Amino acid sequence: MDKRRLYWSSAIAGDEPNVRVAEGSDGVAGWIAFGRCRDAGAAASAGEIWAIYVSPDLWGRGIGRELLSRALDELRAGGFTSVGLWVLAKNERACRFYSAAGFELETSSTKTVEIGGALLEEVRYVRSLAS
Repeated sequence: MDKRRLYWSSAIAGDEPNVRVAEGSDGVAGWIAFGRCRDAGAAASAGEIWAIYVSPDLWGRGIGRELLSRALDELRAGGFTSVGLWVLAKNERACRFYSAAGFELETSSTKTVEIGGALLEEVRYVRSLAS
């Protein structure tokens, strides 16, 4: 079993993160994982979108917006007052998506991650969950 699959299996079995799935006519269309913020020193009231995925052939159909909206509603209902997420800095499409959903770039927060042997920069987006 590869590392990523093992990680997600373990996380889901431990009830963290919360995972919601959108189904399409051909099976899973997308999913979102969310829960408490994992950043060191984060306030207990801070939530995080851990990951979101929509099948590329279904982009532009509102599936991502629907998944994100549901996660934000559940985080709000769980008592979280803010939410953040990390995204690859060069993923312009995702950055536009999050900006359109009310997230703002937190310019002071960046980190470098290794993916497939490449070092890539991630940036943090945040938003309030005030009703």
